[in-house]
Amino acid sequence: MARIQSNGRRAEERKGRPLSNDAPLGDRARALARNLHVLTVMFPDSEKPLLGMQLRNAAIELVTEAVVASATDDPAEKQEMLRLAAVNCIRIRELIQLARELDHLPEDDVAELIAAVEVINATIARERRTARY
Repeated sequence: MARIQSNGRRAEERKGRPLSNDAPLGDRARALARNLHVLTVMFPDSEKPLLGMQLRNAAIELVTEAVVASATDDPAEKQEMLRLAAVNCIRIRELIQLARELDHLPEDDVAELIAAVEVINATIARERRTARY
């Protein structure tokens, strides 16, 4: 049975179209940021400005780094943006785990978010290996 989100939408509706296996890094990062935003709105009021904002900010930084890495022609800048994106993936994963431990995120959402972060991390690693200096 689908859970009803605080804004009245079903959990399936918030997911939107599934991304293909070869979706660009920026698209994957945007999808993760969108899902995190929807879920952090449901956090308790005391956590929205703290943990919720940290999660949303890390996701926005990840999107920015992914877009810049995709757009730049400078190999050194691309490597640096991908490195920063990988660091943000670690940060997001840790914040998701903290939100789960505080019972702010349901277990099935945590599993979905962690899986998305792992796919993004693998995409970053693949792009870092193929980027030339």
